Amino acid sequence: MKKLWKFMLVLVLSVAMIGCSSKDDESATVKKQVNSFFTALQKGDTDKVQKLCSASVSKQLGLTALDQQFEQFTDTETYGETFIKEANKFKEDVFSSLFENIKIGKITVKDDKATVVVSGKAKDYNGINFDSSEVETLVQNYINEHMSEFAGMTSQKEMTVKLFDDVSKDMFDVLKNQLKDVKSTSFKSKLTLSKIDDKWKITEMDN
Repeated sequence: MKKLWKFMLVLVLSVAMIGCSSKDDESATVKKQVNSFFTALQKGDTDKVQKLCSASVSKQLGLTALDQQFEQFTDTETYGETFIKEANKFKEDVFSSLFENIKIGKITVKDDKATVVVSGKAKDYNGINFDSSEVETLVQNYINEHMSEFAGMTSQKEMTVKLFDDVSKDMFDVLKNQLKDVKSTSFKSKLTLSKIDDKWKITEMDN
């Protein structure tokens, strides 16, 4: 009888340890996914961000609108290579400074759902206006000063590329100054992750 009880005890403890180990493994995986999400954000890797979170979370963070604004300025034929290069550098500046001091707190895993408490600082870039009056003035002044050069050009495309080649750096310097004016605010949020097709994905973010 004592041998039987000893065997049962070992069996119960083994099952419990396996269960704890499984939860620990899932918690580690969840933490890794959340870290990957914020790392992708800071790198401006929007394709990876979209894979790690739901469309509703992306929209909630303003990432969808922000990415759409940048997508307007990816046509080399229209804007020229210099402008595209400056636009990409500016995009990196925007995304790299979105979040700072990210700390991952309590992680709870239950079946195919997990919650993660995250804290840190964030900037709200929804107010950035790519058609700001300062930029418009800069462009208009350039056009006025180079009117004779434009008069000698034969196509609208040639004039547009010339314009953006010459003013893109100054334009984005104006916008970079706007970035500096955006203050960081502390936040604490609870992320909800769902296991979809055996992969954890951020599906909710509570403010």
